[in-house]
Amino acid sequence: MDVVQVLGYIGALIIGVVLGLIGGGGSILTVPILVYLLHNNPVTATAYSLFVVGTASLVGTGRNLQKGLVNFRTALIFAVPAVISVFSTRKFIVPSIPDTILTLGDFTLTKNIGIMVFFALIILVASISMIRNTKSLHKKKGDEKSDINYPLLLILGLLTGLITGLVGAGGGFIIIPILVLIADLPMKKAVGTSLFIIAINSLLGFLGDVGHLDIDWRFLLTFTAIAIIGIFIGIWLNRFINGKKLKKGFGWFVLLMGIIFWFKNFIFKNACSLFSSLFGTNAQQNDTVNILNPSDFKNASEAKDVQLVDVSTAEEFKDGAIESALNIDFSTRKTLLKNLKN
Repeated sequence: MDVVQVLGYIGALIIGVVLGLIGGGGSILTVPILVYLLHNNPVTATAYSLFVVGTASLVGTGRNLQKGLVNFRTALIFAVPAVISVFSTRKFIVPSIPDTILTLGDFTLTKNIGIMVFFALIILVASISMIRNTKSLHKKKGDEKSDINYPLLLILGLLTGLITGLVGAGGGFIIIPILVLIADLPMKKAVGTSLFIIAINSLLGFLGDVGHLDIDWRFLLTFTAIAIIGIFIGIWLNRFINGKKLKKGFGWFVLLMGIIFWFKNFIFKNACSLFSSLFGTNAQQNDTVNILNPSDFKNASEAKDVQLVDVSTAEEFKDGAIESALNIDFSTRKTLLKNLKN
């Protein structure tokens, strides 16, 4: 077992501790750890996240059932459309997303970058949900509504399932306000019911990936088991630490993480090329640059008339590259120019 894998398992423990301490937020850490630390591609990482989050939520649901904090009627009304949505998203929508979503000159939005950019947007929303004062969500006695808008609850369940399926996050930061404001549940029961919904959504959504993803079950079960151990550690630590204050601090951390992801996955990688495409000189008008169509590129590669240079990072290059490509990391500009001259 190498150092990176050990760090990944430590990350799994931290995910569990966060879940145990503040009752949510662990899924926000799962995808980044799986992608950036353990170098899984985003599609696989979001699938693994569904399994980890679903199993962890199932553990939390067991405790809430004992306390009578799960409203099964509301949970099923919300969960049925959500489950259909998340399963369909993982089974049909995610596999059908093209590897290249958008190309505008030198600017390319790939499937993997698109998923991570959307994930960054979701965790920015989640961080605001953690940071802001939640007193407005706590209902006073006598404030209950006489009518619950069930059609709206069904629609919101579908939308939540879509988001869960795309980014692999449980969606508690979306579900809890819906259960309080639309379904008229008290906060504690909303949290307990939310965990039950997340468990169903995530685990059944994960089944949509089983048929078309090569799943490393040994790694996934080990990672999940360590996260569950972390949950019990977090529950024990909760006796000594104020979970509400910690949740707000964790929210600021997640906000910072979301901003970094935006820069890493979208702004830093693509802003220059997008700006060049919109306002710069068209490369096809430059006599020193030859633009090859796929057929010409294939012929030139087979004839060894060209040297393909892959300017992705070393970690990205390991995840997959065209055969015979030479890897020169673009992030090290001076080295790139020197190697290109050579």
